Amino acid sequence: MFQQGIPLTAFAVKDTQKENERLKKPSVEFRVKPTKTEGAAIAVFDDACEKLIQLYQA
Repeated sequence: MFQQGIPLTAFAVKDTQKENERLKKPSVEFRVKPTKTEGAAIAVFDDACEKLIQLYQA
């Protein structure tokens, strides 16, 4: 799933942009920066163990 770019899990957050800023400080690498889509805002990061994690804000 990692090579195909499919997130393994997803977490609901209040604000994807704030979480992006908070997680960048300990040098988390975001594959998808906070992006507004139809119905939600999403962001995807690499957890350093070859798993992609998605954050979403509905």
